Amino acid sequence: MARDPRSRRHAAGSSPVSGRRRSAASVRAAHERSRSAAPDRAPAAGGSRRAASDRASARPARRSAATVLREAGVTADEAPRRAARVPASAPAAAEGAARVGRAAAGLMGRSKAARIVLAVALAAAVVLVADGVVTAGRVYGGVTVGGVDVGGMTQAEAEQAIAGAYGERLAGTRVVIFASEEARDTVDVDLQRLQEEALAEQLSVEEAQQAKQLWVTDAEALGATLPAAELAAEALAVGREDGGLGARLGAGLAGRDIPVHAAYDAAALEALGQSLDATIGEPRTDWSVAVEDGQARVVEGRAGRLVSRDALAASLDEALLRADVADAEFVAVAEDAPSRTTEAQARGTADALNAALARPLTFTYEERVYDVTREEAAAWLDVAVEEADAGAALVVTVDPARARATLVKKIHAAATGDPVAVTFLVEGGAVTVGTDGTVVIPQIDDALAVLDDALLAPARQAGAPGSQGAPDQAADALSVPVEAVTAPAALSLDDALACGLVEEVSSYTTRFTNTESTANRTHNIKLICDILNDGVVGAGGSWSFNDRAGERTAERGFLGAGAIIDNEYTDDVGGGICQVATTIFNAVYDSGLPIDKRTNHSLYIDSYPAGRDAAVSWPDLDLVWRNDTSSDILLRLTYTDDSITATLYGVDPGYAVSTQEGEWTPGKKHSTRTERDDSLAPGTSYVKTAGSDGQRYSVTRTVKAQNGEVLRQDAFYSTYAPITEVVVKGPDAPEGVAAEQPAS
Repeated sequence: MARDPRSRRHAAGSSPVSGRRRSAASVRAAHERSRSAAPDRAPAAGGSRRAASDRASARPARRSAATVLREAGVTADEAPRRAARVPASAPAAAEGAARVGRAAAGLMGRSKAARIVLAVALAAAVVLVADGVVTAGRVYGGVTVGGVDVGGMTQAEAEQAIAGAYGERLAGTRVVIFASEEARDTVDVDLQRLQEEALAEQLSVEEAQQAKQLWVTDAEALGATLPAAELAAEALAVGREDGGLGARLGAGLAGRDIPVHAAYDAAALEALGQSLDATIGEPRTDWSVAVEDGQARVVEGRAGRLVSRDALAASLDEALLRADVADAEFVAVAEDAPSRTTEAQARGTADALNAALARPLTFTYEERVYDVTREEAAAWLDVAVEEADAGAALVVTVDPARARATLVKKIHAAATGDPVAVTFLVEGGAVTVGTDGTVVIPQIDDALAVLDDALLAPARQAGAPGSQGAPDQAADALSVPVEAVTAPAALSLDDALACGLVEEVSSYTTRFTNTESTANRTHNIKLICDILNDGVVGAGGSWSFNDRAGERTAERGFLGAGAIIDNEYTDDVGGGICQVATTIFNAVYDSGLPIDKRTNHSLYIDSYPAGRDAAVSWPDLDLVWRNDTSSDILLRLTYTDDSITATLYGVDPGYAVSTQEGEWTPGKKHSTRTERDDSLAPGTSYVKTAGSDGQRYSVTRTVKAQNGEVLRQDAFYSTYAPITEVVVKGPDAPEGVAAEQPAS
């Protein structure tokens, strides 16, 4: 009976002393112990070869290195080259690898299983190296951008594919944004736009916004571009910087899509958002602080509803890039917008400011002491809401120019007994400010740093995010020394403003609608502003709109635009310039300077404060005002695409202005006139001119000097004629079809 070789090896290996003879009984006993210890390893007679054969067939087949490389898709010639592309490790890493290699070699020498695992690992490593070579600089499989498959592409190829798929769509899509679902379902887009264009010159900006039902925009208007390079780089990062191996496997198994989006001009997107807010939203008021007449008071916050700019951009992306139509549309949605600051911040800031303003404040210069009243110091302060990572804060600052202007007047009056006087010289578009050589300019940077630390630090602490009130602060008098230098005989307007020699006496801004139909009006507004800009009115002098502007003619570049003639809106050369006259009138009104001549429009315009509009027409209707101060006044006019600002610069006389408003008195009722336009669809119509009844109104302005003396009381009376409503109708609707009501 043949013995199992394994049993023989085991018995021999069990001999305590090598080469010693053992008895037959001891051999049999050892053999029996071996069998009882491993019964499964003692096959039945005749079965040992079959068992060995079965075990051999169960083991993985041993593969040569050439086989492993071939299965990985790497030829024997390529292997050295590809291995050479693997970056060399540092010496320490190389030594570590060598130690691992020696350990692996030892393990392989002792274990067949280790040899198998190492062979598999080697094959995997070769596959990974080969994969790294093949996919280097290319997007991994399964990655798409807005549905465009960019797997296997280089970044440049992916960029080109994205641009090819979405570039033309972005440039060629028009987007209609509706104010409500009802507007989306009922409003005729083209007719509504015609209506808005017809009334653009007649309605105030606020009225036009409230009546607005839709917005039409496109990529050009939004400054929208396709960031194809950025999107391609994002695709390339998947499985690398973005998510590593897990992200790569996920993309290969389930796919990974990067949403396509556009990049928008920030100012254009914000302008659209503000227009949407004005129509479908509700203004938000932050808890804040207003400083008036020497007192800080709390401005109550109120939540509003605003259009999220991120949500707006996402909706525009969907419309411009993903909606496969020439005219895409969506309904704008306003979201809750709570106050960014808290009541505790506002009350704490107000308390801290009132405590600071209650402290007696003086400045010393050349052994003289100059008292600053609570009202004067309060006029230097600005309070603003500023957002930061920790939250919104109420930030209080001192305007250095306003502080310097107060001290310039005090020091000059004490030294000379006269008010400060300057002159303005305008040459070649540059404004030069002249002095008489006696004015000194305080150097107050160090003084303001003292004020900031002593007076404003507690207010800023109270206005910080999470603040629960005002901290304790000192109540003693504060005296701050200052130095001064003599003002040069001539300096620029900017320098004169910065050092407090010249101030903004008053400023007023009006807005206008800027659309395709109002292009001529906008042109006239800008042209007359350029003509009147930087006008100088000497001490005791007067300013006349017609004298300064001259006749408005086509030869001088004025265009036909909306004007009021015979109680209707029609085109006239120079239309629109009355808005500039009205803007100037209100700046002068707020300054307290005398107004000698002003005429209201024949028709009421809701764009301006009631009873405070000014009409001009060559040569009869004029706007005239005077400079009753001892220093020159400079009138500067600036404009944007939808606003005009009139600013008076000089030495502020400090007039206090108050207004008493009258009551509206009804006048004559308006009539309605119909015009026919056969180009309109049958049964449709729109309002070309909005009608309104006649009415009368008055306002009274009271102007007081700094000592409280009443200098003048001016009553401004306005009588407005009725505006004839004009409705434009298309052909009659066929019988049995109801005609549409005019667009509104």
